[in-house]
Formats: sequence, C-alpha cells, structure tokens
Amino acid sequence: LALPLGELAVAGLLAVAIYNPQLGRWGALAAVAMHLVTLGVLGPWALGHSLGVLVWNIGFAWQTVVLFGLNQREPTVAPASTRAPLAAAATALAVVMPLFTVVGWWDQWPGWALYAPGGERAVLYVRSDAAARLPASLRKYTDVNDADPWRRVRLDDWVLADARAPIYPQNRVVAALAVGLAERYRIADQLRVVEESAANRWTATRAVEELEGIDAFRRASRLGPFAPSVGWTR
Repeated sequence: LALPLGELAVAGLLAVAIYNPQLGRWGALAAVAMHLVTLGVLGPWALGHSLGVLVWNIGFAWQTVVLFGLNQREPTVAPASTRAPLAAAATALAVVMPLFTVVGWWDQWPGWALYAPGGERAVLYVRSDAAARLPASLRKYTDVNDADPWRRVRLDDWVLADARAPIYPQNRVVAALAVGLAERYRIADQLRVVEESAANRWTATRAVEELEGIDAFRRASRLGPFAPSVGWTR
C-alpha cells in the first residue's frame, strides 16, 4: 500500500501547488524522487523493464519539473471562451470515467489501472495437431505439453517481443486475435479462448468461461456495437 499512498501524496502536493505556486518546487522534487525510485526498481540493473517504460518515467518527471518546478507565476483566470465548456466536460470525463473501472464499465489502461493484477484476463489455446498451421511468428510462443491436446499460445509474450509493448489487457483483444487466426488459417474448430473475469475485490475469485467456435469469439471481441478487424499476413 505504500506505493499508491506515496503517489497519492505527491499528487495531492501538486494539486495544492496549483493554488500555491511556492509549493510547486517541492511537489516537483517529490515527483522526480518518485520517478527516480521507479527507475531504480525497473532499470536494467534491477528488473530490466523495456526502454519505453524508462523513457515514460523520465518524460513525466521532466514534465512535472516544467509545469511546477519552473513555473512560479501566480495563477490567472482565463478569459471566457465558447470552448471552455467542452474543455471542462473532457476534463470531467477523464477524471470520472476511471472510477467505473472498478465495476468493469471502463478499460484498465484508460482507467489508470496499468499494473493492477485483478483485471480480467484471457488465454488462447490451439490443438496440438493444428499448432503447425499458426503463423511462424506465433509458433515459438506456443507451449508444448504432450499430456494435453491443447497448447497455450502466449500472446502476451509475442506482443511484448514483437511490438515492445504489453498486450492491451482486455479479454476482447484475445478474442479478436482468435477471430483473425480462425479466418486466416481456417482453424476455428481448433482454437479455444478461456476467459476469466476481473477478480472479486473481496474474495479474489474469478468467473471462468470457455469459448469455442468463431461465433463465440466474435461475440466476445465486440465493444458494444463495434466489431474489430484483425488481419494476419504471415
């Protein structure tokens, strides 16, 4: 709990600094210290996270210095504008909508639950006799288990290696990839997606559902009325 409480304390100090610019430098110093600690934990000498994560922390530390540490002017009232209500509405949505992540009505990443372990998750499986029909880029990320006719396809490792970024952590993404594979390689009956709901906040239990068949994959891949399109070229 120390990590989120520390982040909240830094955010609170920066929020106060908006109205008391004299605290801006202290807030910027606290934010830089927080990001330096993060870099110390995630850097190549420790957990060895990807370069993008490190640059992200450096960028936000510098942004905070520019906005708060170097700006000591008193706050001013902006002139009235017809765009002000739109800006206020957009800001309100950005603040309020992440609250719905808790009940599953908002995605994890836009809800700032970047590293939260309790989110939903899905795993793609392929039958052993169809594994060779997968694209070459996926075959090396397919587990081998002679005792089980179904092999796990480690999509998360594949995306991280190929795109240098984590896979988007919503079940519909895995279902959409299954649709693309099923259509491109004609293996719809050789694929299975096992979905787990977000963990219950009190019991940590999850609801599990197994999806088989391209129709089930398509339903699970939809975001409301929107259906994604995934194409495989190799």
